[in-house]
Amino acid sequence: MRKSILIVDDEVAMCEVMKDLLKLRGYEVEYTTDGSHAIALARKRNFDVALIDLLMEGMNGVETLKAIKAIQPAIHIFIITAYNEGELIDQALANGALKIFNKPFEIDEMCDVLTESAGNTN
Repeated sequence: MRKSILIVDDEVAMCEVMKDLLKLRGYEVEYTTDGSHAIALARKRNFDVALIDLLMEGMNGVETLKAIKAIQPAIHIFIITAYNEGELIDQALANGALKIFNKPFEIDEMCDVLTESAGNTN
């Protein structure tokens, strides 16, 4: 069974690029550009992994992370960010984010981490 990934980033182009690259590596990928919709998706289906942008319009990545973790406690969540927002990064890690990927990131490195993480999901 293919591992499923939810991408949450307010930049559509970033979502499309990550989706295409992750699909090429065998993942099933869905994306959304806002936290509220991500939460709605998490209520409808289970994901193995979520990649959540830290700074988004409306609901930020930490708020999105907390809500998704409440719905799917076993999900593996990673934060992606282009900004050095120390306090928000600390909050994300304290609330269950497994790793922070700084934009621009190496997709191969991310896939290695995701493969390792997805292999550990139930």
